[in-house]
Amino acid sequence: MPRGARPAHTAPAVLPRRLLPAPVAVARPPPAPAPAFGLLLVSLVALDLTAPHHVRHTSLGAGPATPSTAYWLVIIATHLTANLVCARVCLRYSGCGSNRALRTSLRLFGLGTACAGLFWCAYLADLLLSPAWVPPLLPYLMGSHGLLRAAALAVPAVVLLHGAGAELLTFHRLWPLWRDLVEAAPTVTLTERRPWLMELLRPRGPRHFAVYRTIVEIRDAILVLRDYVQPERPVTDPAAMARLLRDARRNKLDGQHRRTPDVNVAEAGGEDIAAETAYPVQVARAYRALPAGSLSR
Repeated sequence: MPRGARPAHTAPAVLPRRLLPAPVAVARPPPAPAPAFGLLLVSLVALDLTAPHHVRHTSLGAGPATPSTAYWLVIIATHLTANLVCARVCLRYSGCGSNRALRTSLRLFGLGTACAGLFWCAYLADLLLSPAWVPPLLPYLMGSHGLLRAAALAVPAVVLLHGAGAELLTFHRLWPLWRDLVEAAPTVTLTERRPWLMELLRPRGPRHFAVYRTIVEIRDAILVLRDYVQPERPVTDPAAMARLLRDARRNKLDGQHRRTPDVNVAEAGGEDIAAETAYPVQVARAYRALPAGSLSR
């Protein structure tokens, strides 16, 4: 910020209630009394009107602060108080809760607010002592403030994009296995089959529902196709499961009769959503690695 430039009065930083952890949202501090704000505004107007004639408000540069030093002390004290409270709340609650993205956003927001507080501390030093090193430092402090605030607001978008990308990748990896299995067991599909590109560009519902539906249909197809193969032992290894599904699909498409299975292959998988997603992806990867001639009839 060049000397003589008027600083932007940053509004007191207040996070939306929906972005705060539950303890903050429930146990909010009592609101400041309205008379305090009214007194603050009245004092600023009075200090401005009673000051000598001036055309701008600044405390940087040669000459006395305009409209007065008292005016700028009130401005600086207001900003420092708001920044201190905001930074303390953000940094305190950035260690609470299990939402990592929320904790990161609060931490970045609090650090950005702390940079704004340092900006006003430097401004106070220039107002009272006028050291030569303060004016060149101000743009870097305010730039860091803006960068950290922007990063705090960008964290949810980054997390959303990362999740969407992971869901698209999972759907893409599951598609060849799903396509071949539902060809042999078309009754397991919950909705009408559509081309891959249509499912990718215009999913029927949220993307994570499409991935979950694909996993459910693969599991249902395994229940159908297990009657067309006779494994020698329980199948849990993804590579063995891929070979079993290849053989079962080929047997069913060749018109072979159903058999009585000796093993419940549906037990292979995981105990939660993450494991239930990872296991079909591993099977799909092993399925695609089988010889090309055995992937389709």
